[in-house]
Amino acid sequence: MALDSTNRQSHLFTLRLWTEEVEEGQTEWRGRVHYVTSDEVRYFRDWPSLIPLLLAMLRDGEQKHTLPELLQALAPDGDRSKPPAQDERTA
Repeated sequence: MALDSTNRQSHLFTLRLWTEEVEEGQTEWRGRVHYVTSDEVRYFRDWPSLIPLLLAMLRDGEQKHTLPELLQALAPDGDRSKPPAQDERTA
């Protein structure tokens, strides 16, 4: 998959997942997100908080990304082989 690196800025995150026992016989997933570019680390306890957490980390790193852009980048069926046309980015 070829990306036009002149029009895109890349961000690298690592994600670590594990389970913790909260009560006898009951476990919950936990996660750790490391934003490699800024060396920032944050933790989360549920899946719905992951995307807002990533967006906050990008925003705190003074990056200019929006939720639709991030969701498009994470979409498994989206065509990411080429950047959107200029008129698509401003629409």
